[in-house]
Amino acid sequence: SLAEPRGYQPLERCVVRSDRVAMALEAGVTRSGEIVAAIVGCLVAGGVDAELIGLLRSGDDAEAGLGDPRPWLPSELASRIRLVTHDPNDRDKLAYMAATDRGDAILLNREIADADVLLPIGCCHRRAVAGHFGIHGAVFPQFADSRSQIRFRSPATLGARGYHKKKVLEAVGEVGWLLGNALSIQVIPGPGGC
Repeated sequence: SLAEPRGYQPLERCVVRSDRVAMALEAGVTRSGEIVAAIVGCLVAGGVDAELIGLLRSGDDAEAGLGDPRPWLPSELASRIRLVTHDPNDRDKLAYMAATDRGDAILLNREIADADVLLPIGCCHRRAVAGHFGIHGAVFPQFADSRSQIRFRSPATLGARGYHKKKVLEAVGEVGWLLGNALSIQVIPGPGGC
């Protein structure tokens, strides 16, 4: 999939040695270690310096005790990949990206803001799944400030249907568009974990 993405160039041809890469790992992605290892392998094959690769994980995964998502990497390579755990309350680790059409500030983890290449890694769900915000949900509100997370995790938003759900998805899609994010890695859940 990384060598022949749908409607996109092979991943290793989309990067250069000096690119700072942020992999944003959405909470709860199964078999994340294997997925991270495959992506890092492609990035390194494309010439990216491993020390410029950052792996951003959610505070939810860290609190759940899911551990370090780098176990499938050779130890020498794993030690060079930055592991960052997102804290939506740490203002020093957040960066202002833009404002939405409604005027809401978009504050995202600084790892994302400082990246030349952003690779969101999410879980593909049906649109009707509560809390699923489309392909850009692996970035926003997942790695946003606590105010945005609270707004998007409210019962009204999580249970949204019809027009309201469409507006929520549009708001999240707007963030993806503002970031200029052209590639998203989506894992399809199934028997055995993926």
